[in-house]
Amino acid sequence: MSSIRRSTLCIALVSALGSPWAMAAGLSDLGGLTGALPSTLTSDSAGNVAGVLEYCVKNNYLNADAASTVKDKLLSQVTGGTSDSGYSEGSEGTITTSSGKDFSLSGLKEKVTKQACDQILKQGKSLL
Repeated sequence: MSSIRRSTLCIALVSALGSPWAMAAGLSDLGGLTGALPSTLTSDSAGNVAGVLEYCVKNNYLNADAASTVKDKLLSQVTGGTSDSGYSEGSEGTITTSSGKDFSLSGLKEKVTKQACDQILKQGKSLL
């Protein structure tokens, strides 16, 4: 693929997805037009954060000892616990953002997913 076609494709994807989402989706390899994971990637609920932490531990993106404690404390604050819809989505790797967009961690490059999991862990700690 020529660099012009590659750049055009990247611009189209950035426009379609919105710049932060394209960055988080690991599109930084497409011509270098996008950067690293946005620092503001956060979930809209404690249940979703707990579910994402479950996903991250289950898939070895986070240390179980560090993340499980935060996850369990968050779940104790969530009505319905693991039956919460936000938790269910999160445990499948979907972050529901405060802007209402769903962001899936599945299929991302490992480094990007680890960065997202680290950000969600920090958010989880701040919710306690």
